[in-house]
Amino acid sequence: MYDIINLADYIQSRPEALGTKEKFWVVPRPGASLRETPHLFKIGRENTGENWSEKASCEIAKTIHLPCADYDLAIYEGRRGVLTERFFSSSGTWIPGNYILSQILDNYDNTKTYNQLNYKLSTVMQVIKNLDLRPPVMINNCAYGMEGVDYFIGYLVFDCLIGNTDRHHENWGIILNRIGDRHDLHLAPTFDHASCLGRNETDTKRLLRLQTTDRRATVEAYAGRTKTAFYGPLPEGGVLKTRELMAELSAAFPDATKLWSDRIASLTDGQFHDIFARMPADWVSQQAVEFAVRMLRFNRQMIQEVGCA
Repeated sequence: MYDIINLADYIQSRPEALGTKEKFWVVPRPGASLRETPHLFKIGRENTGENWSEKASCEIAKTIHLPCADYDLAIYEGRRGVLTERFFSSSGTWIPGNYILSQILDNYDNTKTYNQLNYKLSTVMQVIKNLDLRPPVMINNCAYGMEGVDYFIGYLVFDCLIGNTDRHHENWGIILNRIGDRHDLHLAPTFDHASCLGRNETDTKRLLRLQTTDRRATVEAYAGRTKTAFYGPLPEGGVLKTRELMAELSAAFPDATKLWSDRIASLTDGQFHDIFARMPADWVSQQAVEFAVRMLRFNRQMIQEVGCA
């Protein structure tokens, strides 16, 4: 069973302005169970599965050795959320994607998180490739010898597995590390994956999709319609769906896409079930688990078909 961290052992530090969820930074008191470094506590919104989906996604990412921010289930004054340690040191500087894009691209609106027509997959990939980023500092047993752009491709293939709809321009970035007179640019680990696995659906709707014989209304149909945050080559083409994103990645970056697709293809149903079996029963319903596992199974097959070829 996953631990649930009680934030009575922590002291509040400061609020966090980025994002839409209620959150704040905390620092453990001396003698607490975790390191005395800043940790972000994000409170899951009522009637959503944001807490379990964030934790499950984190555990899946670690299983395929994808550099990711680590998340723990946590509670503060009766309110449930997830806790994650800051993923860069005090000598590092966090630079989010929207700032990077606005400095490089003409007329890029870094305040417009959604419906950003200039937020194209090809554009973002070219910017990241041109930056020649070093790999994330938090390697988490990843394969060595890859560049930062290769890991970012891994993030996007992983998004397609979990059905993450929220890889907008504030949900990735780089870390500027200062070592003496040298400045190194590293891709940040992947983070913030709660918008996935049907976490906002009600159990009533989940059950209907789990039981229906209408192929247009199944869990698999739902997963197949999942949209990413990226626009296609032309604005009129609209936002890319997960299969379309996989196809673009496979065409432009075949080797890295196949590497991460192969890792995801090796995941078993048993591993998915084990991750959810360790969740506290009162944090996620059985309908949510069955729905999430069927999504993962469908998306894994899609990634095998598109990315492993």
